[in-house]
Amino acid sequence: MWIIPVLVQQLLLKAIMQLALRDNDSGVRVDDQLVSNLRFADDIDLIAESVDQLQDLTDRVNDSSKKFGLEVNVQKTKTMTNGKNIGAVDNKARSRCIGTGG
Repeated sequence: MWIIPVLVQQLLLKAIMQLALRDNDSGVRVDDQLVSNLRFADDIDLIAESVDQLQDLTDRVNDSSKKFGLEVNVQKTKTMTNGKNIGAVDNKARSRCIGTGG
């Protein structure tokens, strides 16, 4: 069983995200609660109302990860936008942008 490594990974991810989201007001309101990310296993979905907010969140997570000696895997990083005014987000590595404009 690999319970200890999984537990350590989850604690590390929690610490990275706590640091990245400190003093953060980006995200979307759901039932009057601010939601800026969704996490499942080792995946993180960042959520924001604007390209600028998403860029800020992306930079925060990238910088926070580096402080723990980790790097964001840019080959697995993607950006998806939804709306009429779709802009580009620089995830520090030329990500593939998936747009769902309306």
